[in-house]
Amino acid sequence: MSIEDLIVDRVAKKMLFPILPKATGMTIRRAMLVTEELHEVLRSPIGNPAWEQRVANLQADLEVFVDGRTIDPKYLFLLIQLTTLSGR
Repeated sequence: MSIEDLIVDRVAKKMLFPILPKATGMTIRRAMLVTEELHEVLRSPIGNPAWEQRVANLQADLEVFVDGRTIDPKYLFLLIQLTTLSGR
């Protein structure tokens, strides 16, 4: 099985989810798939105001990356931290 086949399989099984820009005028120039855990965090950012702001910032940053701009590598640490803090 090729990597592409594995990815298609995981998307079909709802194990990976694409990041789709919500802002008007943004286009998908890069494909980005996230795990079910991170997808759930992005879909339901309910919590205290600080948590909601972190999730909103994360969503915006991921959309900017998908649109073709660069995200600083140190941001990957924040992605891991966000998933860990969500308790998933």
